[in-house]
Amino acid sequence: MVMLDGLSLALSMVASAVVVAATVRWLTIRTVRRRGSLENRAWTFCPRCGTRRLDDREVVAASGEKGVTTTSTREGILPSAFLQKGWCRPEAALDAGGCEVLASNESSVAWSILGACDRAFEPHSAPWRAFQQELHDILAQRYGGVSPREWNDHASRTHETVVEVAREVERQAGLRPCSPG
Repeated sequence: MVMLDGLSLALSMVASAVVVAATVRWLTIRTVRRRGSLENRAWTFCPRCGTRRLDDREVVAASGEKGVTTTSTREGILPSAFLQKGWCRPEAALDAGGCEVLASNESSVAWSILGACDRAFEPHSAPWRAFQQELHDILAQRYGGVSPREWNDHASRTHETVVEVAREVERQAGLRPCSPG
């Protein structure tokens, strides 16, 4: 009888470990899908206009109080242009079928304000940080410091308001798109 109790205990411990591992994996995948994954792109030239992409050390600070003037967008398009094409509330990005996808996914057709930033700029690059900081500052001034995610998801938010705020963020941060061809 003692042998059976030891075996039962060992099996229950193994089963518990498997359940914990599966739960951690599921939560990790869910978090990556919701926040978008970081991309480490090997190319150093803009695929749209062919100009060399700037790294953080080469970004030239604008002459104003804040901001960065840059051509370091992934596709030569600013977040406001992505938002003008399509906007969504709860997820970072949606595909044409309404399924949640990564903001950088080629099949995405609608983005939240943070998802549009992730699509336009390399995450954690100087332009990405400038957009994020200016967005936080504008939301703090106008809406009492609500987070961008909560602001984007609010039921009273309209597509036009989101595009307008994104354009103001870009102006205040000194961001500009790649020049065509």
